[in-house]
Amino acid sequence: ELIAEALRESGIPHRVRGGSGILERPAVRKALRELRAADVPLGTALVDLELGLEVELEEGATDERAEDDRAAVALVVQMGRDYLRLDPLGGAATFAAWLAATVQSETDSVTGGDAVDVATFHAAKGLEWGIVHLAGVEDGYVPIAHARTAAAKAEEARLLYVAMTRAQRELHISWAEHRTFGGRVVDRRRSPLLEPVPDRREVDAEEPAAPTPPVEDWAEELVRQRGQLERTRRRSSPELDALRRWRDGVARAARVAPEAVLADHVLARIVEARPRHIDDLGEIRGVGTILAGRFGPDLLATLRAAEPGAVGR
Repeated sequence: ELIAEALRESGIPHRVRGGSGILERPAVRKALRELRAADVPLGTALVDLELGLEVELEEGATDERAEDDRAAVALVVQMGRDYLRLDPLGGAATFAAWLAATVQSETDSVTGGDAVDVATFHAAKGLEWGIVHLAGVEDGYVPIAHARTAAAKAEEARLLYVAMTRAQRELHISWAEHRTFGGRVVDRRRSPLLEPVPDRREVDAEEPAAPTPPVEDWAEELVRQRGQLERTRRRSSPELDALRRWRDGVARAARVAPEAVLADHVLARIVEARPRHIDDLGEIRGVGTILAGRFGPDLLATLRAAEPGAVGR
């Protein structure tokens, strides 16, 4: 999620692989059923769900729920908190509908053309890319901290091998030297599974750098890529700029990222559709009836005020 957020902030087209499938995971469906059945407020139910995850981690229940399923449920908990910031009185049923609309919105952001794929190791199985970046390959993550048995560690090594072999031409592996957990800075080290792989700095110190290809060989490709990047930069119009300013104000009041309110591509879809009524707004993909009911009047008023000739009328 942090990587996807950084790509959004930089205006780089991207897809979150398997994002639309998160709601199809048995673990996530079970979590949503528990939320709906809880006879306590949604905030309390989210805390109970999170505590249940911590108990499973302590007990090392890796067979009952795979690590990626646990991560998916943890993401549901975080999104539940985002939802409560937008609608403090919201319940589990409305949260489930909002979650479906938000996840669909994220996966709809790029429907074709070049984009960065963001995926977990598990979601990358069977796929290949020219260039692959593996992030966070450090002890405690790879292998995961609760993989203590020989069989579990062997499975972690196989999973890393699968991730590394997704690259056709270039493989970049990174890890953090320090991370902040609960306000405390913790030293980190690269995964012990990488011990057979030399550090790039060690290679550079021992071997001369490869010769740089002549600029002429790359000039045409560089021009093409720059042009493509320019075409994918954020579109702008008076209406779209006005909606972004409105969204930024809502996000600041709710203390969430602007994209948690409505994504840029959904705002662009609203401008293109030019809805006149809340019902029309709710039919736009990525908005839905819940967000239309909550933000519809202000959003439609902002859109009308920004239209050409609105001041004259």
